[in-house]
Amino acid sequence: MNAFKRSLTLLTAMLMLGGCASKTASEDEAGVTVSGLTGTETAVPEMPASEAESSGSQGESAGLYDVSPIVQAYLSGDNSGLDKEQGEILAAASRLIDETVNDKMSFVEKELALHDRLTADTAYDDNSLSVIGIHLPGSDTPYGVLIDHTGICTGYTVTFAMLMQMLGAEAVTVYSVNSSGDEHAWDLVKIEGEWYAVDLTWDDIHSDNGSLYAQHKFFNCTDEVLADTGHIWDTDSYPAASGTKYSYAELYPDEVSSMEDIEDAVKRSAEKGFGEVYLLPGKGFGALGAKAEDKKYEQMKKLLKEMGYDLHSHYEYETTRGTVLYVQFRTSDGRKK
Repeated sequence: MNAFKRSLTLLTAMLMLGGCASKTASEDEAGVTVSGLTGTETAVPEMPASEAESSGSQGESAGLYDVSPIVQAYLSGDNSGLDKEQGEILAAASRLIDETVNDKMSFVEKELALHDRLTADTAYDDNSLSVIGIHLPGSDTPYGVLIDHTGICTGYTVTFAMLMQMLGAEAVTVYSVNSSGDEHAWDLVKIEGEWYAVDLTWDDIHSDNGSLYAQHKFFNCTDEVLADTGHIWDTDSYPAASGTKYSYAELYPDEVSSMEDIEDAVKRSAEKGFGEVYLLPGKGFGALGAKAEDKKYEQMKKLLKEMGYDLHSHYEYETTRGTVLYVQFRTSDGRKK
């Protein structure tokens, strides 16, 4: 953030939060190496390098939108204490829940369905990334996300936390501002006594041409995954996200035994609007079981190129079923096929 933007941010801080640390397709092209859990990911960190100087801040002191009256009204069935805006948010959130989840679904299935619905329905407010850096009114609130379908990280975060609380779960917002004034926020959700991190903003990847590549890399992930990918926060101020049982890599990998299996997995993912696959190499499948990183991912890169995609990044998760390979792909121009 330059001196002009920092000055303007100080002048407007009493009125609204600034933009979130994020990345666009053009920034991805920079290409640096970030340490992964068991390998490496070739991509730019999703937070600026200056985030290393970040100091965490509690969500309450950050001026985040207070969703507690809306949650209480939903759980009690009494909305008489809500103002007009809160009432409209409650109505929109209730409608979204009714349309998206049902009683036959487990909590995690409901959580995932709402995660995918929000990333599909919400456009990131790129105004916050401009020189002036002022987001549209409401994009840091559930009103912007649920009604205007536009948000920044704080809007995504408070909305998702609100929905989780409506479903009866504990949810906490993590908020961080780095030394340059860049902000970011994500959620912690408690499931069966363990905390999981969900970064809806970074799972809703956006590009300069407006195309979206939703992913699940930050759905129910751990603090370790967040730290490996550039998130910096005051770890003493928030619960530790250490749960792994309900991570996407644990729940939904594609078991593959041939390159044809991988091709099918990529096609299925692309048809759903996702730019990712989670691959669990089957027994006897040496191609992706090779120890050497260059052999393993060179084959993936070649296959994706033949399908019209570029290998954007890769990551590895250790799960109870073995090492799951996360591969992110997209077309060369950033647009969906």
